[in-house]
Amino acid sequence: DKFNPYLLYFKAAGFAFVLFTIFSLASSIMDNSKFVLATNLTDYMFKKIGDYDDGVTVDMSDVVSHSDSALNVMLIIVSVIMGCSLISILFFTVSTLMASKRIHEYCLTSVFKNSSSVIKIKKQINQIITYFSSDMLFIDQYIGDMIFTTFLAFIQTAISIGTLFYTIPLSVPFIAVSLVIAFEFVVLKIVKSFKTIQLGSLETMSHVNKTCEDAILGAAIHRSFKKEWELVNDLIERTDYKMRCWFLATSLGSWTSVLFNWLFSLTTALFLTGLIIFDKFTDFKMNVGYFGLGLSLGSSVIKSFNNCSFCFARLQVFICSLRRFQCFIPPGTKCVFDKFRNVHEEDLVISSSKPEDQVNTANLLRRRAIEFKDTNPNFLKRMAYKPKFNFMYVSKYLPSEHTGLVLKDLCVYTNSLMNKEGLILNNINATPGKSDIIGIIGRTGAGKTTLLSVLENNVRNRTGQVLLDGRDLQEIPKSVVRHIVGVLPQLPFVFKGWTVRRFLDPRRLFTDEKINEALENCGLLDFVNSLPGGRRLDTVIVPKPLNMAKNFFEQSPKESFNKGKEPYPEERAMTMDDLRSAGTMLSVSQLRTLWFGKLVLCRHQYRMLIIDEPPSDNISEDELEAQDMGVPIYELLDKYFKHCTCFVTAHFSKVLKSCTSVWVMHQGRLIRTCSVSDVSKNDSISNIIEEMVTKYSN
Repeated sequence: DKFNPYLLYFKAAGFAFVLFTIFSLASSIMDNSKFVLATNLTDYMFKKIGDYDDGVTVDMSDVVSHSDSALNVMLIIVSVIMGCSLISILFFTVSTLMASKRIHEYCLTSVFKNSSSVIKIKKQINQIITYFSSDMLFIDQYIGDMIFTTFLAFIQTAISIGTLFYTIPLSVPFIAVSLVIAFEFVVLKIVKSFKTIQLGSLETMSHVNKTCEDAILGAAIHRSFKKEWELVNDLIERTDYKMRCWFLATSLGSWTSVLFNWLFSLTTALFLTGLIIFDKFTDFKMNVGYFGLGLSLGSSVIKSFNNCSFCFARLQVFICSLRRFQCFIPPGTKCVFDKFRNVHEEDLVISSSKPEDQVNTANLLRRRAIEFKDTNPNFLKRMAYKPKFNFMYVSKYLPSEHTGLVLKDLCVYTNSLMNKEGLILNNINATPGKSDIIGIIGRTGAGKTTLLSVLENNVRNRTGQVLLDGRDLQEIPKSVVRHIVGVLPQLPFVFKGWTVRRFLDPRRLFTDEKINEALENCGLLDFVNSLPGGRRLDTVIVPKPLNMAKNFFEQSPKESFNKGKEPYPEERAMTMDDLRSAGTMLSVSQLRTLWFGKLVLCRHQYRMLIIDEPPSDNISEDELEAQDMGVPIYELLDKYFKHCTCFVTAHFSKVLKSCTSVWVMHQGRLIRTCSVSDVSKNDSISNIIEEMVTKYSN
């Protein structure tokens, strides 16, 4: 097994962990040196007392001077110890935060970036839930703590053993034998047992999450036959297995503690007996200071080794979660952590060299500073606030004017083998131009959504060319593609707490006047101004989570968007009315219409527009106009997006009347490109598709 979880964690922790190690070593060495200094001072005092008893004159000024000098050195050592300890703790805190953040970000990125064929864990939702809910908790809260305590305990044990062996060589056989026996026959066995128990505990937690997954994703027929009790029984049984693992871990820890106490008590007794015999029956007489130091260090060795063993065992337990981390690393690749992203860094794409399209950096920085101040940031957030703008010019990648799109020998496959059996799109060729509105029709599974994904440059395993103004989309940076290709999705996303203003202008580049002008152009201004609450652009679309008392979502009533409501008491269950009150302000169709207003707001930067219409089985044709709140979306395409090439997946014949041409898709092939006049005679979209497929599919 080439995977080393310790190296992975230290790599994620960065250089801060190296600094922590240096300062910790310095602190531990200085901490033990003060005992030697105290022993030297004690021996000096006993020597002066002996000289005084023998009648030798003792200069008290020398004694006072020596004591003052030792005191000053001791104060310096203690100050250095305190300073090094504080600095080491700060560096360790920084290193563990960096390690946890990097590991967490890598896992999330891997889940979203890689398919289930690359990382197998993605095929099991319960395993992903277990890792992010349990393993990630161990990595965040326990691994750093255990590394810190184990490292300090090991340093303390090593220094104590070295000092003891140097001071009293007679202790070497007793301490060495007891440590070897304890490590070989106790520590290694409990480590192996603890790791097995931990893996079993994580597996039982995965089964618990599997039960919850079945309850969430199970078919409605399961509830119809009153079989919820099966899920409850499964949950109780698997939770019982989880509790058994905890009981085993606790029992093993108690047994180990008792065994260590007996073993080291016997060692201490033999060691003390040996010291007494050696001092009584040999000519070598030990000084009182070093004799007491030997006893102190012997006890320190026993305690520090006991503590180090338990910390090491617990560390090995939590390292299991880091070993499971390799499930998120694609096979055949090395784990490379990305640099930390500046959350205040923005990519701004300048669509043209026209003066009106340029961005005033000073005004934008001033606006960002005001917006940041309005969030009432704490001291740490103020320290980390470093706004930065990366300007990307479209003219660097594309000509100044949009001319059209070229699809040449376009094929998409299900896997990287790219065999004929995995064809999704098969040899598509087309040349739509500027101002064209292309209506795409076809049966379910014909390849319409895949074609739109290709136009968004979101598809892997693609061959052929997709040339936008003579440049392949894969050669253009994704940050630029996101700015020049506008998309109206079936289901718009919105984050909790977002206002209408933030939804329309998520990058916060436009003034309220520009936003209201775009809404007016779409006929949506009156709708926004009449939203409940009278807050207009400040209307919150999706409130934050409910204000729960003593729960994960604990927050004060002032922070809750449901103002005026008291926190829910634990003895009262939440009702559906409570959940409905925290729902979205707008329906999905209203969000889609508002999203179109966002496209109109940013229309000057787009070169291609994609509208993914909801499937016809979700809404009826009579409800289409009502869902769009009376906004003639497809008529506005011709008015505001003449400079673009537009694509529309059509599920209603009314939509086709606004198109300039129609593409008929069938089994991944573009079987026909026809004009609107060829299909406008038939009012049923399904009849149009059947007629075209029957006529041109062969």
